[in-house]
Parts: sequence; C-alpha cells; structure tokens
Amino acid sequence: MALGQKKGPRLENLHRGLGGQVQWAVIDVDEDKDLPKDEAVKKSKDEAIKVYVACLENNLFCYLEKSKKRGFHIWIFFDEPIPAEKVNKVLLKILKDVNLDCEVFPKQESLSSDNGVGNFVYLPLNGGSIKENRTVFLNAQFQPYENQWEHLSKIHRTKTENILSLANQIPDEPKPGHQEADSPHDGSLDLAKYLTQYNIPFQEKKEPTRRIFQLTQCLWAKNHTTGDDKSHAAIIQGNDGKLTYHCFHDHCKNRTWADARKAISGDDSLSQFWKRKHQTTFNKGIPERNLNEELKLWIEMAHGNFTTSQVYSDFDIKASGEKNVIRVGLHRMVEKGIIERGASNGTFRKVDHEANIIVIEDTISKPLPLKWPGELEKYVKIMPKSTVGVAGTMQAGKTAYLLNCAWMNKSVMPTFYFSSEFGADELRERLEYFGYPISQWRQMTFIDKSRDFQHVIKPDGLNLIDYLEVTDEGEFYKMGIQIKRIYEKLCTGVAVIGPLPSKY
Repeated sequence: MALGQKKGPRLENLHRGLGGQVQWAVIDVDEDKDLPKDEAVKKSKDEAIKVYVACLENNLFCYLEKSKKRGFHIWIFFDEPIPAEKVNKVLLKILKDVNLDCEVFPKQESLSSDNGVGNFVYLPLNGGSIKENRTVFLNAQFQPYENQWEHLSKIHRTKTENILSLANQIPDEPKPGHQEADSPHDGSLDLAKYLTQYNIPFQEKKEPTRRIFQLTQCLWAKNHTTGDDKSHAAIIQGNDGKLTYHCFHDHCKNRTWADARKAISGDDSLSQFWKRKHQTTFNKGIPERNLNEELKLWIEMAHGNFTTSQVYSDFDIKASGEKNVIRVGLHRMVEKGIIERGASNGTFRKVDHEANIIVIEDTISKPLPLKWPGELEKYVKIMPKSTVGVAGTMQAGKTAYLLNCAWMNKSVMPTFYFSSEFGADELRERLEYFGYPISQWRQMTFIDKSRDFQHVIKPDGLNLIDYLEVTDEGEFYKMGIQIKRIYEKLCTGVAVIGPLPSKY
C-alpha cells in the first residue's frame, strides 16, 4: 500500500478538502549510493539518529521505520490537522540545524505550492516487505519491534501547538539575491571585528532594526566606491543577527552574503574566525575540545535528572554543530544503558548500575514492635530498614495520623518528627487536642525540615516525615527518587513518609 501523488482530480480534491493540512509527516534518510554498502548503512544510521534526537529535542514525538528500499523514515503524527507549510518549515529547520539534507514530507512550502498532496512515499507495514524486515518500525538499536501493531497502538501524537510555536520562531527566508548568515554560534556575528580582522574598511550606521556597514569600496570592483551615485556596497545586519549583502553595481546585484564572506575570508570559514575570537587557546597550539570525552566525564559526575539544555549551559555550547555532537552522544549513552530518557523530551537520568548483595543471615530479624492507629500491627509486619507511605485526599487527617503514630511509639524506639507545616506555637496547639500532658510529648524530637531528609534522618530511629514535597506539578515520579535516598540512609530504623499525594 502506498500513498502517491499524481495530478488526478481525486487527489487534488482531497488536498483542497483538507485545506492544505496534514496529520503526519516524514523525514526520509536515504543511503548514499556512492558508498560501499556497509559504509552507506552505517552513515544512514548515524544520520537517522541525528534526525531522531533532534526531533525529540524539539518536543516532536517521532518513530523510526526501515524504508522499503534503502535508508530510514522518521515518522511524526499530529493530534490535529495542521498547515502543511508550517510542518515543512519546521522539519527543514531541524535538518539545517543538524547539517543534513534529507527529503521532507509534506513538501508544501506555502499554501500556493504546486506540490499537490506531496510526493510518493511508501506507508509502513507494506505487504511482503515486512517479511524482509522492511517498512517496519524499529527500536533504538535498529531492531524491529516484535509486535508492530501493539507498538503503533501506543504512539504519542505531537501536539499541533508545538509545531506552530516552532514555526513562528523561524524567521522568513531572505528574498532572492540575499543570503542568510552562516550561523556562527547563535547568528550574532560581531561584524565590526570580523571586517577589521580582514582589513576591510567600512563605515557603520545604526538604525532601530539593523546596522549598516557601508564598505569603502566594492569587494569585486576596485573602481566602484560608495561615492558613486546609487552604488553603495554594504553588509546589513538585522537585530536578529541575519546578514545580507547589498550592492547596486550591475555585476554585483545578485551577490549574496555567502559570496561576500568568501570574498573577505576566502576558504577561512566563519567558524574558524569564531574559534580565534572566543578561544585564544587555538593560537597556542592547544587542540580543539573533545566534546564526547567531556560529556562522558560530565555524566560520571551527574546525579539525578538532567536536561540537554543543562548540558549546553555547563559546556557553554551555542553552535548547532556542537549541540548535535551532544545530542548524538546522549543518544549513544541511552543505547548503552548509561542513561535513560525521562518522562518529558530532553530530560535524562543516569542509570544506577550498583547492586548491593543481600546477605542472608543465620538469624532472622524480628518485626519491630511498632503500633499503628486502628491496630494495623495485627495485619502488617514492619521489619528493620523499612519505608512506610501514608496517602490520602486533602483534609483526610494524615497529619493527625502521623502524630498518633509518634505518640504510640515514643517508648518503642527513638522517635523524630519532621515538618515545616507549623511553628512551635501551632505545634503545641495541635498536640493539646490529643489531651495528653505536653511533658510526655517531649519524649520525641520535633524538627523543622522540608527537604533533603536523607541527610538528617536517624538511621536507627522512627522517622515520621510530614511531608515529602514535590514542587513540579504532575512530576510525582520524582518522589520515588527521594524515597530511595531516604531508604539508603536507614540501618535498623523506619521512615514513615506522608502525606503522600493520593495520585502517587
């Protein structure tokens, strides 16, 4: 089964009926025909990884498929129809960021595009190709999923607002005859220093939305100067960093910024200029930084969750090429099991490979003689080094339950109550409701604490934690990390943790 484009009325009417909108997109990563088969396959896999990771970094859920002939398809499905030209714009920008030239579906660059509904592309799960492991969806190790339909039933659709937001952030392409900047780092090239570096005389003029660098003479005609009528040669830099070249001499009217840059610095690319500008170590013979090695060391020291943006910030990375190295490096580490992806795109967690061996002792520990409101001790046994969770809806009395636990066990083992919910006066008022002498409550220790309990709990005591805070809404999975850290600090003691959210 395949979706093809032929300019017949049926498909054209379908396109018009959809209003130029689509609900899926594909990036086609082909194998290089000019390379030997093994090299071509390896290269296409590397490129597919780059595209896959870049899509995830942009909050696009994507799915890898082995194409019918050669190479791979990266599929993206949307929750609602979305203008095809918006999708095309975003995917082309992603490919540009990772320095790849791949075919994109849909191909419409505007509503007036003559591309119809797109171009021919085979749909996944295409007949007999499945038996050859083609047109099937693959995991991160490029192995087909055992149950393709089950895999498809669990796909996440990308929200259309994600695409629209990305599309709105991409500036419009420059008009013919002008070229966009070669994006050194974030595109904000210090043009004055660049021209001075190569001894190009200029006069700078500032305007509200741009800076004009009028050149004393044309880069291609020595007898053409800015004194000629309507013959100004200039490089214009917008506030967004975009560069264009203007010259009204007949043989220069179609010159672009890329032409000007080549005329100024020859084969010396802007990236080399930026290395000289930002890293004096290059002039001292110190080799270029090895991002992969730096990333490995950074991961070794990492703890808990982290994001790619955090890595970029710590490494002071702004160039798209360097970001791509980091993205691919993180993806490789996921494949090797060193890190794993978090609940949201662009988040990761270092995998803890340490495994403590549990030694079976000759003597068996006895349950702790803890007492619980409602005589729950008749039904459960709490062993040394245990965590207990207390959950319930709001205003269900969870704090009262914990205070009851503290009172009932104050003579069983050293008892410590952690809370940031009330000060000394409110605590005394709450305790008086129980009707017991305040002097007897002093047998336990009350501590004002709201986080990092693993550093203060008593390893051999009864620790009541009221409560375990998660500040990020909906990210209750983070609570598991905190509980694990508390558990690791216990010896023969117990941690009673609550109130836990009812969703946990």
